[in-house]
Amino acid sequence: MSLTDILAPWAAVNDALGLAAPIRDEAHHAELLAFVDEAFERFGHDDTHPVFGLVSIVADRIREYEAQNHPWHALPAHALLREMMAE
Repeated sequence: MSLTDILAPWAAVNDALGLAAPIRDEAHHAELLAFVDEAFERFGHDDTHPVFGLVSIVADRIREYEAQNHPWHALPAHALLREMMAE
């Protein structure tokens, strides 16, 4: 297999999911979350399925975006419980 053999499928995946760059906005974030959900719904019974290599890349992008845009604040356990109960 050569790089040429890989470029066309990669271009299709990148066009569909936009993985060559960080997540653009909340809509792109939601699209990638939906992709991960669908992958687990369809193939979650088979954790060796090749789609999970792609899911891993998507999950990395999601983690990066959420760390920048939706950070979790470190709270002591009792404060976290209080926040959760308030919600």
